[in-house]
This record gives sequence, structure tokens and C-alpha cells, in this order.
Amino acid sequence: MNNFIDELDFEGCVLFKPDENKNKSITFPSLIYFKGYSSEYGKGSAVLADFDRVIEIWSDEKKPDKNMDYKKNQIKDFTGVEFSPEVLLLPDNWEDFMEYVYYFIESGELDIISMNFENKKEVREDYIENFITILQNTKIINDSLEDIMGKENNLINVSLINSGKMLVFSVNLSKYIEMANMFQNENEKKFLWLIIDSALKVKLMKYFGNYNISPVSKGITGIFVDEFDSKELSKILLELKEEIKFKSEDITEKVKNNLNLLKYIDILTETEKKTSNEGSSSMWNLLETIVIDYMINSEKSFSSNIEKIGDLIKN
Repeated sequence: MNNFIDELDFEGCVLFKPDENKNKSITFPSLIYFKGYSSEYGKGSAVLADFDRVIEIWSDEKKPDKNMDYKKNQIKDFTGVEFSPEVLLLPDNWEDFMEYVYYFIESGELDIISMNFENKKEVREDYIENFITILQNTKIINDSLEDIMGKENNLINVSLINSGKMLVFSVNLSKYIEMANMFQNENEKKFLWLIIDSALKVKLMKYFGNYNISPVSKGITGIFVDEFDSKELSKILLELKEEIKFKSEDITEKVKNNLNLLKYIDILTETEKKTSNEGSSSMWNLLETIVIDYMINSEKSFSSNIEKIGDLIKN
């Protein structure tokens, strides 16, 4: 990458942004090319990866004049994604330029991946590799999940956050509330949530169990995109997306047909009141963990062996 960066024939800043994406739920990262002068490092250039495309606000959409089609094709060959160049209305003095971008670097939305000044030369190969991986995997996510991302009527939401580095799966709260209104009391609604959220997490553990699954908040689970081989990610997503197209009416019917199970949860709640001051919410969280453990591990799960533990206490 650094060879043709050095050959760019312009002064100032140029933004290379991915061509318009049909799926508005996904933002592809872009590249920023700086060429100018540093008071500390002398003449030179730098390249930055812009994961959230925050620098586009300073673009005037004017196309740079010199040799850009050739450079655009080189970037496509290198990344597998087509980019279009635009002039950035930012200073060509590095220190002044940094005043605009420093906050975004600190927040992780921008990374400096290459510097080639007279008195400072650095190529961060790991950052470049990470950028390429995220870019290619973002393309795979876009192609694989285009028909389910950003669809308001889906029970499961899928999105990219954390500067495009994390793929997030979550329960659509609007759909959940719509379903919950069909039930009578708080425990029935919590039972509905238990079934939906557990089903989602079981699917994610089935497909992403060997990777770093990260709970973001209640009902929201993230997967770090840059950990994946592109071919493997594509295969996983194509299989997974069919399994998380939960039909709300099917789940509602199943829950209604099994509300008799709530009597056991009522007994468990009463037992918890006598043995703990944590409140019922902790019991529901523990119950979800036990259910998921049973779904994933079957006879090796804690719940399938709880009778043995009880017998130890009895004796």
C-alpha cells in the first residue's frame, strides 16, 4: 500500500470512500490520504483508516485532478472494494490537520496506518491488515445479510457498531412489546423474553462458539468482525440468517401453550425470596443461563445433573 501512497501527486487531503452501498444499515470504512508538511517531521504523507466515515463532513465532493483513476484501481486491487476520490477541505499542515482528527483517533473511529515524512517513517502492518479484514468482512456482511438488516418488522435486529468492528444481534424491543401485550402479567411477559432471548443466544453460540462472543447489554450480543476468516464468516452468516428469522406468531403460540410451566417458576421465585435479597430479576437471569446451558450441553449441563447435587446435600 505504501508504495503508491508515496506516488500520489497532490497537496492537501483526499478522501477515498467506498461507492454507495445499497444497504443503509451498513457503513463501509473509508481511507484518508494526507500529503503536505509537518512542522516536526518535514514534508511527507500519511494514511488513515476512517471506520465510521466521520471525516466526510469536510468533503466538498470535488474530484482530485491528477492520476486518481489509476490510484483508485490500485486501491480496489488491494482491498477488493471500489473507492471514489474526493477532495477534503482540511489543512495540509500535519499539526493543523491533527487538530481536526485527534478526537476521532482517540475514540477509535480513526487509525493512522502509515506515515512517510522526511523525519518519521512508519507503516503499521497490523493496522493495515485489520482494516482490510474489517473492510472485506463488512462486504460479506452486507452481501449475506442485506435482506434482514434494518428491517423493522424482524424480531431479531442485526447491525454493525463500534466503528464497524462488531456485528450485533439483538431482540427488537418494539416487536417484543407488541408480543408481550398479548400476555396477562409480568411473569408471563418475562417468560416470553426468556424464550426469545435464549433462542437467539443458543443460535449465536452454535455458530460463533469458537469466537469471542461479547454481551453488550440486556438482549444485545456482539461478535468481533476482525476475528474471522472471510470465507468462514460468509458460510456462517448464510446458515445463521435462516435460523434467526424467528416468526413472532410461532413463538407467541408456543409460549401460550406452555404457560403451565410458570408454576415452577413461581415456586422458584418464592424459594429465592426466602434465601436471597437479590430480587426476582437475578433469578430470571440465572434461569436463562441454565436454559441455554441445557440447550448447548444437554446431558453435560448443570441442570441435567442438579438432582445429583441435591442428593449430596440431602445425605
